[in-house]
Amino acid sequence: MRKIIRLTETDLANIVKRVIREQSVPTYDYVFSRGDSYSENTMANKLYFVSNGDSFDVWVEQKTDTNPIRKSVKTNMKLPKESELGLVYNESSKKWETNNSSKLGNRIAKLITPTMDNGNWVFFVSNKGIPTIGNLVLSTMPVKGILDRKGIEVKLKDQSVLTYPNYVVTTKPSRQDEYGKGLTVSLKDSKQADKKV
Repeated sequence: MRKIIRLTETDLANIVKRVIREQSVPTYDYVFSRGDSYSENTMANKLYFVSNGDSFDVWVEQKTDTNPIRKSVKTNMKLPKESELGLVYNESSKKWETNNSSKLGNRIAKLITPTMDNGNWVFFVSNKGIPTIGNLVLSTMPVKGILDRKGIEVKLKDQSVLTYPNYVVTTKPSRQDEYGKGLTVSLKDSKQADKKV
């Protein structure tokens, strides 16, 4: 027995909108949850990552006090790669500043962890292809035997870009300092996003 259901134009429009909305939410590959240790008021409780070529598009799970229903929204951001993260030397201030990829990674991190203490937190795609958060730091290192590393020496001048595993020699080895000193970029306290099942 057939059943006939009459729909108004508004009913039909609402059904079409609902289908389009449901189809526009992709299958997430990875998720990063805020966790209980973060007490700050942030834009999101979770970040979702959707594979897009060799990187990931970033989606945010939003919530507000007036609307406790959580809704995922696509941002216009794509995770930078680990190899792109770095610092740029500013000759006038004699300081190292984050490059554009690191600034993007930091903007993504601030969606979920806006005031994390001690450092420049960035989201990125690790060399293993997994969305990861880490603390980008400028590290000192001994330069004795540095030729054994695969890095490239960056000449220190205005707008010099330093990315891992490259380095800057600040003091060459000598009789007074047999190891010398150098600077490199490293990522500390890294944590990978969880694989979405």
